Amino acid sequence: MPLVMQKLVSKKTTKSPQVQFETGKVSIVMTTYNRGHMIRKSIDSLLSQTYKNIEIIIVDNGSTDNTPEVLNEFRSPKFRDIIRIFRLEENRRFAGGANYGLDQIRGEWFTILDDDDLAYPDALETMLKVLDEVDPTITAINCNCIDSATGELSGKGPEGDQYLSMEDTMTLCKGEFWGLTKSELLRDSRFNARLLAYDSTFWYQINQRAKRYYIHKPLRLYVTDHGPTDSQYFKRKDRVLKTTMHRVLLEEPIYWESLANYVPRELRYVGFKGFLYMYMDDDKESTKKYLDILVRNSKRTYYFARLLMLVPSRVYRYLYHVIPLK
Repeated sequence: MPLVMQKLVSKKTTKSPQVQFETGKVSIVMTTYNRGHMIRKSIDSLLSQTYKNIEIIIVDNGSTDNTPEVLNEFRSPKFRDIIRIFRLEENRRFAGGANYGLDQIRGEWFTILDDDDLAYPDALETMLKVLDEVDPTITAINCNCIDSATGELSGKGPEGDQYLSMEDTMTLCKGEFWGLTKSELLRDSRFNARLLAYDSTFWYQINQRAKRYYIHKPLRLYVTDHGPTDSQYFKRKDRVLKTTMHRVLLEEPIYWESLANYVPRELRYVGFKGFLYMYMDDDKESTKKYLDILVRNSKRTYYFARLLMLVPSRVYRYLYHVIPLK
């Protein structure tokens, strides 16, 4: 297997105290921002689950609309043992809000549901049946979704129920899936709150520990026909934003190792883009780190990048406004 780099950065980690998760309970994390007109339906879809041993963790991510008023409806004694609501005064974007919610989970299993999506009534029950019907040692269960804009499956690749290795998830599965994960797999892993995209940096860490199984059935409505997302924001023509994101991406060694081992073509693509952004920004240290990634995994791409360095960085900064990188 190819080596991506010896060490990108040294990261200080703190061991979290051992958490005793409640057997059988499913923790659903939902972050919300200015979705007061939609979130009630998402919450109702969870309250209607045929599997009842759940907790719904709602993180109000600094909403400025009527979201707090809508959530107040669920603060009554009727929902005290099911719904826990937290308010962040400033918006932390998806990653920051999700991390806050992940820190609150008590259940043996967890999932993340967007504040505009709907879980089908038998979703949780259907996924958990896999433990009895297939294999009790499974630690991650995936299902498919229906794209609200097309009415078709949002996840592509698998054509039937099957185990999914890490290689399968990276080479076979494309698009949007959903699922449950054993909470013990979390450990210290969290979304990188400084990234607006690349949620995969979190899931690749989980995948290294998971025994994953896929059910070829849609159990969630994935709403795609309204509103901006962090990923869409990241796609804007903004060189400073893209440069910052690719610099932060260097802090994710497992991400790079996973690409190197399973999807080297994507590594070449992302690594080359990162090199260009760092070179345009005159960041010599980060440029060298991207060159290190390329030389260990694609000599051809590495030498092409070195050839491009014969042209002054200011020329690429000018060209970026004419033909921006995507």
